[in-house]
Amino acid sequence: MSDQASSLFTLAHSLLTLGQDGSPIYVDDFTRLNRDVYELALNLKDNHGATPESEAELCLGLLVAFNVTVYDNGHKRQYIQHILDRIFVILPQLPASLLKVRLLTYCYGEVYEEELAREAHAIISSWGISCLTAEQQEILEELKNIEENSYPWEILDEERNKLGLSQSAYIEKVLEGNLPNHLEAKIETLRLEIEALRKEIKK
Repeated sequence: MSDQASSLFTLAHSLLTLGQDGSPIYVDDFTRLNRDVYELALNLKDNHGATPESEAELCLGLLVAFNVTVYDNGHKRQYIQHILDRIFVILPQLPASLLKVRLLTYCYGEVYEEELAREAHAIISSWGISCLTAEQQEILEELKNIEENSYPWEILDEERNKLGLSQSAYIEKVLEGNLPNHLEAKIETLRLEIEALRKEIKK
């Protein structure tokens, strides 16, 4: 990856996996990392790679960054859609690789088009399950997690709009009530988002 794209993906991935190793998550660290990832993504969103691979690396970092951060200047969904459009242009040009599987996986997590998951699984099958690298194993588990817990945020947004609630108010009500099983894994992330938002409001 290019230095900038690599830095963005590394930071975004750190935020995505924060606390998954069992270590405590501190609100200050969570908020600071969110801000760093979001600001770097904003600075790089209009950049383009010189080759399909470098463009793919940049778009991967941007997609993950905008997905995992809690900040939104009101245009985040537009940014994500633009990134998806760029990715769908270059996907056919990419060889079967870890990079392509990552793109297919995170795009699938956005649009839930089964063809994306099927192509990702086809590439993974060619790797040989018994000798996966740590990075290959990680993206395989991420793909399975998305498939098993698919719950597009658009559905939550529709319900939130029906109730006339802000995002933070709706999240609080979700956490106070009965939660569908496939959302239980998101509880800790949602709680942290609420804490971070409250901290930002108090500043």
